[in-house]
Amino acid sequence: MSGGKHRARQAAPLHVTNGGCVVDLCGSGDALLEATFVARDNRFRATVELNGEYVWAHLANSGRLTELLTPGRRLFLRPATAQGRRTAYDLVLVDLDGVLVSVDARVPNSLVEEALREGNLASFDGYETIRREVRWGGSRLDFVLEDQSRRCLIEAKSVTLVKRGVALFPDAPTIRGRRHVEELRRLLRRLP
Repeated sequence: MSGGKHRARQAAPLHVTNGGCVVDLCGSGDALLEATFVARDNRFRATVELNGEYVWAHLANSGRLTELLTPGRRLFLRPATAQGRRTAYDLVLVDLDGVLVSVDARVPNSLVEEALREGNLASFDGYETIRREVRWGGSRLDFVLEDQSRRCLIEAKSVTLVKRGVALFPDAPTIRGRRHVEELRRLLRRLP
């Protein structure tokens, strides 16, 4: 078993087009590496087969992911750059019957922020300020959008449960997720 780096067959640079918005899922313009899922070792590490060799990949998602992480499933890795890591790769995407599903829970907030700043989410156009990771009540909200007369609270989630082509959240009971929904509900009652 290896967490080390080695030469790997690369897939083409991977971008997702969604309503005219092209997003670089690697964050660097580099190509992702195609691999095959073998096993989930614990909440944050998976064993994958990359060019005939078993290697470890960091899985930045504590969800169950049982519908996605099945032996033999095609997936995509991003080479890790941080020194001192136990894994040389991050597991980024899983191919679910031709649909690429992000399993990196760190990605949604960056994608939402980019889309907000570039005006790619029409429902949220026109706000003067976009604040990220804002303490509000007993929670920290992902985004607060404001202008002279309006305030919009946004909680972005990584959605990995897919049934009949529909993304569902959560894929497992989540105390933190429930707390966020309850906080948003309380705040909604107080807004004008």
